[in-house]
Amino acid sequence: MKKICLFFLFTIIFGASANAMNIEAFLYANNSTVDGRLAYLDKIDYGYMEAGIEGTYKSDEFKLFSLDLGVKSDDFMPGTRYKLGFRGVYADAEKNSDFSSQLASVCFLLGIDFDLPSKVNPTNIPVSFGAEASFSPEPLTWDDGEDYFEGRVNMNFHIMGNAAIILEYRYIKADFEENGYEWDKEDHNFLFGYKIRF
Repeated sequence: MKKICLFFLFTIIFGASANAMNIEAFLYANNSTVDGRLAYLDKIDYGYMEAGIEGTYKSDEFKLFSLDLGVKSDDFMPGTRYKLGFRGVYADAEKNSDFSSQLASVCFLLGIDFDLPSKVNPTNIPVSFGAEASFSPEPLTWDDGEDYFEGRVNMNFHIMGNAAIILEYRYIKADFEENGYEWDKEDHNFLFGYKIRF
């Protein structure tokens, strides 16, 4: 597993080395959580292909690691970009510091983002909004996991042509079964972050 993840990471970094402005780096944080993401975008016939790697740590509660692959396009609604793809998730969650459970899953990934029209934007800074959902039913969830859902909504302030400040809300729910005991992990998280494109 570690070799696959390292190969995926190096493919993103070095595969984009000859293409300017194709790598996006994200860093999010709050008083209990830190999250980092690295994504590679490539122009294709019908929009953009996006491949990403992400890690999240929330103190004494859970650790998440994910890989995603998707396609973005605005063919049908210019200015509104929608995304379809898949996300692989590994999660290690704790319950009241008594025990921890792990899950691995392959999620369906759906997303959308759009730019706020300039005529209704009260600031001189371009603003965009986004939402994303990842979910895996029981047949696509393994280890101690039963199912997994993650939802995100964000607001992006594009302070530079290649950089943005992000305010994001995330909701995570994972169901576990370990030795006949069923429990769930539910989390609400508000994060502040930066996005920079290279």
